Amino acid sequence: FLSNTIRDVIRLCHMQVVYPFHETQASTTDEIVFSKSSEAQMEQLQGLVGDNATQVLEFYKEYQPVEVPMLPNYLSLLNIEGIVEENTCAEPGMHLAKYGVITIGVTVGGNVVCIDTNNVSDLGPNVLLFDSNFCYYDEEEDIVRIGHIPSRAKHLFELSNAQKATTLSYENIQKCGHVLSESFMDFMEKLSCNYFEDIEEFLD
Repeated sequence: FLSNTIRDVIRLCHMQVVYPFHETQASTTDEIVFSKSSEAQMEQLQGLVGDNATQVLEFYKEYQPVEVPMLPNYLSLLNIEGIVEENTCAEPGMHLAKYGVITIGVTVGGNVVCIDTNNVSDLGPNVLLFDSNFCYYDEEEDIVRIGHIPSRAKHLFELSNAQKATTLSYENIQKCGHVLSESFMDFMEKLSCNYFEDIEEFLD
């Protein structure tokens, strides 16, 4: 069973995405925006996020985003098919996923919201934001490089070895990712009450 915390978050999040303008445009339909995930879908998701992020797995097992419109803060929550695609075929997600940083949402500008499965509390993993151009594959050198270092993190890369400084690693991911929330459940609760006016405002 889902915990009361998850149930409360889902109730609030459902109201937010179904009735984002409920004060003036209340809907009279029973639009379904979340659905239970199949066993095969959950196997796919677990293969990406691992066994530690139990709150994330419980959430998607019962409430997979299906027809969720873009939220007022310009974030689209991905269904499991979208999560698999972003983390296996698209940049920067496919590179971040190799370090356990999994994309679960995409902004209107193509920037990615991720969970860090290396850093998990009782309420789930940290939630991070990355620029769409954060990293890329350098064919010449056969390595993945950081393409965009946020201005707030540039002082952390003032190293003599420039190649080491711009090579993608978990250490460099931690330096560059903007922490949107310390846990997945806290992030979902913030989404449900429209805490973020514009997710992309945290990028620089």
